[in-house]
Formats: sequence, C-alpha cells, structure tokens
Amino acid sequence: MYESGAAILEIYIDEIDKKISIEVESNLMFFNVPKDNDIVNRTCYIELEYLPNHLNIKNGIYVPSGDFKDIMREKRENYNLAYGLRIREYEYMISLKASHKIISLVVKSLDNIT
Repeated sequence: MYESGAAILEIYIDEIDKKISIEVESNLMFFNVPKDNDIVNRTCYIELEYLPNHLNIKNGIYVPSGDFKDIMREKRENYNLAYGLRIREYEYMISLKASHKIISLVVKSLDNIT
C-alpha cells in the first residue's frame, strides 16, 4: 500500500502466524509482485543496501556503469532507480527479495524506515 509519501509493506509470516508492517518513506520504487500461488517467492528476506557500494558516482551523483554488462546487472538489481540522484540525499535501498527483487525502494536515510 502507498499513502502520504510512504510505502507500507505488510508481510505475513507463516511460522509465527503474525503479520509485520514496515513503513518506508520513498517515492522511488519498483514492484514486481508475483502471483499468489508462485511457490518460488514464498520464502523471501529483506535486504538493506548502501548504494555507494554498488553504483558509480560522478560529481556526487549516481551514474550508470560504462560497461553494458554492469548496466544490465544494475538494472536487474534495481540500482538504476538511483541514477541521477545525489549521494548526499539518497544513501540506501531496501528490498524484499526472493529469487529476484520483488520490491525495491530508494530511501534518503535509515530514519525513513520504521
């Protein structure tokens, strides 16, 4: 769900029969939500990544790699969401990941995740 500038991820955990809710303030996101019956994506985890570790930076701005193979990897991992953004304004990406990234959000700081 998305409202008032924040994505709210509600995740049901079978093992403990509970639903957790994570709120992420962001307007930069990617969704590739699988079908309900897609067993491959039933087991997933939350991944938090520091973007400067994964992208090239020029003049304080995230830029694509110069190599086609690396650009395709950046796209596959949704790092392309940060292209053109200032490193001092956007540092992290949080993703829900299974066999691929289901949801990715670029966030300004860890304070934007509750």
